[in-house]
Amino acid sequence: MWDQKPTHYTVTRKKTFEKDIERVPQNYRRTIEEFLNELDPFIAADKPLSGLDKSFSKRFGKLRIIYTVDSKCQTVEVCTVGARKNVYKQRR
Repeated sequence: MWDQKPTHYTVTRKKTFEKDIERVPQNYRRTIEEFLNELDPFIAADKPLSGLDKSFSKRFGKLRIIYTVDSKCQTVEVCTVGARKNVYKQRR
């Protein structure tokens, strides 16, 4: 048999994400909001981050969103959004 994927994950946003999203250009915000509303932690298109357990990144041009997935609690926590050159440094 196969494991059936859960149907619903709760998406939460860290305060750092809420602060960072204010600095994101308006044209990216709508796309990011759509992504968060449809976030499926089982899509293989998102890149797992090495060295950070259960953390993933999603690319939006030069921007990246970093989020973590807790399958046991069925939650996704959106951690930060920012320019590629800076966002990974914040997570280490």
